[in-house]
Amino acid sequence: MPRFNLDNLNIHELAVEEPEKQAELLFDPEKDVLPEEWKMFEKMAKDMANLNSAETTARVVAYLRVLGHPVEIDPYASNTVWPKIIKSIKFDTSFYGGAIGFAFLKLAGHRIFDFDKKRILKSYKEVCTYGEVNSVLAFSAWLKILDIEAEIPEKFTGDIAQIINNEATDEATLAIAKILGYDVKLSAKQIKRANGTIANYRDDYEKNDMRLLHLYYNLAVLAAEDVEITKNGLEIKMPEQKEPLHLRAPVIPESKQF
Repeated sequence: MPRFNLDNLNIHELAVEEPEKQAELLFDPEKDVLPEEWKMFEKMAKDMANLNSAETTARVVAYLRVLGHPVEIDPYASNTVWPKIIKSIKFDTSFYGGAIGFAFLKLAGHRIFDFDKKRILKSYKEVCTYGEVNSVLAFSAWLKILDIEAEIPEKFTGDIAQIINNEATDEATLAIAKILGYDVKLSAKQIKRANGTIANYRDDYEKNDMRLLHLYYNLAVLAAEDVEITKNGLEIKMPEQKEPLHLRAPVIPESKQF
């Protein structure tokens, strides 16, 4: 067997491949959401309340609260506006047995205790029997927010893993998975796509204000160091950043020539 001779080694012909780095989602609502966008979202919450759009109002207020920017839809009449919203959501039990409305109320800072847990669990069982995995994930998140114990059937385990690892999965579904405790990591491709979506939404605020707020909420959950369901709703801890940074995926280094 021929011996390896170091004297004949040409180090200039060697190419050392550096390992691909994990894409990093750097997003902080306080630094990355524009001041005019906060004003737009506040106005949207108040407009929804004036239109008597109960669930949408709760949803907008909930997103803003989780993002660390709570808004009072009517500081002079909050004692009359919210009871109407709560009453409306209590009567609308057609979607997820009312779970989604009650969950958004809790995230908005209005915890409700007298919802029909049996009806909600019955609806959850039906979704687990006849629904798709995305619906099961979403419903499971609402139950967790409402502190209702329910296990995701084992038959969905494989589908959930596929969804989490699929680069085509949307940010909302991934955020739901993270709330449920799944380990979710975004790829460089997904972060680039989110960047592009923000740019597109900003081109037409009038059509995309709610979509942009929802995207910011999802990105905040995905970028958070810690996501926790408490008696006060959903609390997230954002990583510390020394300067304003937006969504960023690290550049994959090229091969180095010596």
